[in-house]
Amino acid sequence: MLVTGGSGFIASHTILQLLAAGHDVRTTVRTLSREPDVRAMLRQGGDDPGDRLTFAAADLQADGGWAAAVAGCEYVLHVASPFPLNDPKHEDELIVPARDGALRVLSAARDGGVRRVVLTSSFAAIGYGHAPQDAPFDETNWTNLESQVSAYVKSKTVAERAAWNFIATEGRLELSVVNPVVVLGPVLGPDFSTSNDRVQRLMSGAIAGCPKMYFGVVDVRDAAELHIRAMTHPSAQGERFLAVAGDFVSMLDLAKVLRRRMGAAAKKVPTFELPNWVVRLGAFTDPSVRQILPELGKNKNATNEKARHMLNWTPRSVEDSIVATAESLLRLGLLKAAALLAVAMTLLSIPTVAQETKPVPKDSVRVAIPGCTKGQVFTAARRTEEEPGSADVPEGTHIRMNGPKTLIAEIKAHEGSMIQITGIMKRGQFKPGGVRIGGVGISAGSPSGVGGQSPSAVGTQAFIDVEGWRPASGSCPAR
Repeated sequence: MLVTGGSGFIASHTILQLLAAGHDVRTTVRTLSREPDVRAMLRQGGDDPGDRLTFAAADLQADGGWAAAVAGCEYVLHVASPFPLNDPKHEDELIVPARDGALRVLSAARDGGVRRVVLTSSFAAIGYGHAPQDAPFDETNWTNLESQVSAYVKSKTVAERAAWNFIATEGRLELSVVNPVVVLGPVLGPDFSTSNDRVQRLMSGAIAGCPKMYFGVVDVRDAAELHIRAMTHPSAQGERFLAVAGDFVSMLDLAKVLRRRMGAAAKKVPTFELPNWVVRLGAFTDPSVRQILPELGKNKNATNEKARHMLNWTPRSVEDSIVATAESLLRLGLLKAAALLAVAMTLLSIPTVAQETKPVPKDSVRVAIPGCTKGQVFTAARRTEEEPGSADVPEGTHIRMNGPKTLIAEIKAHEGSMIQITGIMKRGQFKPGGVRIGGVGISAGSPSGVGGQSPSAVGTQAFIDVEGWRPASGSCPAR
């Protein structure tokens, strides 16, 4: 049997279970240079299959290789599909590979005499673009593409529709579809599912608060098992199956599970919910945040009754899946790496940021913004290239300021600490009326002593003396 996209999160766990059941497996990768990576993930999962696992080079965006990949296979599990962190520049960058890739696999399977194909679709093809509803979504629902939905959601819906249309017109081939929600569970290597990114970000302290969003969870091991049950069960032919462990949870629910179950390892996990307007501001600077805006604040649910009753599928609990994800990230040392490349939130936005290392352009000046983490009061002064500004303060709230020209270093501070964040602002962008950086208003002000602007209870207003060389200093205002 063939499993497409062997380096993927669901695919690697599916391969493990097929091997454990005594099957010989072939898997596709875009280039055979990925074979060592896949074998390393399988060893991490407890299996070293040797020649019981073979590899074929095939790309969803090209016809070559698929006939050889399916040759001699009775079943094909088509798991491979792009799942990006950010929306592409054009939706067709996702839609075309997903749709055409599915059709390539189905065509090759039909021509190669395959008995059944199991297609990995998504809840994205079921539960998006609808008005709020109390009833849980089930397999009879389809995403409404006439509404505002992301390119990923559209790609999964279009690809699954195309697959069912192919079966209806071409025949001679059985099809079953699995529609997973957010897939969590044990990570087998650094190249893991985008779904696990939310746990990684929470654990590494890269998220300062929880957006008000709701999602279903399924463990990757249970998703893999459902694929295999759909592959062989006679009643699964021509059916869709929602892969969801239980009721949907919020990002805050996920964070609370991590705090409760992971002890000191979860000390950076935030346990407060961000207002929707804060997240919307952050979407101006972070494309990954932009993807969730259509679903922000929308509570929904889905049912797994069909898979339970028809295929006798019994998934793990949501909480156990969350914990298994966190434990595997810790075990593989992937949280430290995430912290170094984290996407952190500012007080009023959620920009994607990185350590600034480039020299200051001639048309720009470097500014430093120190202030108080709780009162959102800032003073500021320009610093030299050699002294960009930083602060060594106790761990706590993550604060970053995103300049319009480039990105800024992370600062961690506890309540009441003075912080300092540096970035680059174009000279022409600084005007008497001020500018907005990362959702925070920056206004000009006359210098006030050695410390630049004196602390002032101005809420989200920050004052910057961009022409002065005064060192930033001061203290937090009285509470």
